[in-house]
Amino acid sequence: MAALFPLDSSSPAIPPTFNFSPAALNQAATLPACFLWPVSECPRPEHARFAEDDEVPTVDLAGFWQGDDEGIGIAVEKIQKACTGLGVFQIINHGVDLDVLKRVHNEASRLFNLPLDQKQRGARVSGDSFGFTNSFIGRYASNLPWKETLSLQITPSSNVETYLQKIYGDEDNHACSTFKKYGSDMEKLALELMELLALSLELPRDRLKKIFKKNFSILRANYFPPSKHNSQTLGIGPHTDPISLTILHQDNVPGLQIHKEDTWITVKPNVNAFVINIGDIFQVLSNDRYKSMEHRVVNSLHERKSFAYFFSPTFEALVVPLPEFVDLENPCRYKEFTWAQYLTFTQKHYRSDTNTLLAFQDYLALNDPPE
Repeated sequence: MAALFPLDSSSPAIPPTFNFSPAALNQAATLPACFLWPVSECPRPEHARFAEDDEVPTVDLAGFWQGDDEGIGIAVEKIQKACTGLGVFQIINHGVDLDVLKRVHNEASRLFNLPLDQKQRGARVSGDSFGFTNSFIGRYASNLPWKETLSLQITPSSNVETYLQKIYGDEDNHACSTFKKYGSDMEKLALELMELLALSLELPRDRLKKIFKKNFSILRANYFPPSKHNSQTLGIGPHTDPISLTILHQDNVPGLQIHKEDTWITVKPNVNAFVINIGDIFQVLSNDRYKSMEHRVVNSLHERKSFAYFFSPTFEALVVPLPEFVDLENPCRYKEFTWAQYLTFTQKHYRSDTNTLLAFQDYLALNDPPE
């Protein structure tokens, strides 16, 4: 059934030997067709508007860390409003040392400034979720993202050393310790956010935290080179995240956009904040009370970096709407599956977009053995 859900429906993927060289491509009068996105999906001037606070609210976590009931109540109310709206909010006073953020961005700059052949030593293997990618050449044939990424497994057994040793040659203790520290801080923050999300859903405070105490999470460093063709390219195409929760840290260059009704609005960067968005797994758990955020990344004349921490349950964890959200008026909307099944689907059968969850449910129905 995989043929019904192709990663790319146009033509065989571009050979991995094809060189994504942003500097050279920026000098070209026209881009290769593989980098051109459909006109209907390309950025337009009206998409430059920054989101208002009622669209992407800022949640102050100071009260949460201090155990202040009033502060927690305000935070929970804002989170509930955000998650029943566009599915995104920003957090400040999040408890992550700003020096850690500075160090991890410095390491990303060092990494992405390496020669391409050196970065490709840690290249992502086809069908896998980890390693370096050069605009996903070799995986997709069209609508290539104008970016480079390095994805690392943080839990349950880190592969940070594996990929950094491939790239740097000898073990790079400083880079390893920096990425590991950042990943550890993100896991702690994600678990605390699960407490607030549980309260916003009127669940016991530890209900979701227990589910995610053991987790399988990915840390992805993104680099979006300058693009002189930014009206025709995209850093990341429209999609929802197939995971539970994303914790994103941006530098000071705008790029992240969220879909609202029939337009796109830009999330204003704040280097002291994290952007939090709901993913597909959480949408299933909540039986559609909270829905995945549809978003994309646009390019500009300036380089941009970001770190995305993708928080998910363990591979073997069953994903199904929680019983608290299923009744006669709200029947179960999803067939149960494991996170391993969904991840495999996105890596081998289907290129993530805005319909991934629906396509996956169709895939399960078609491939389900008869009872």
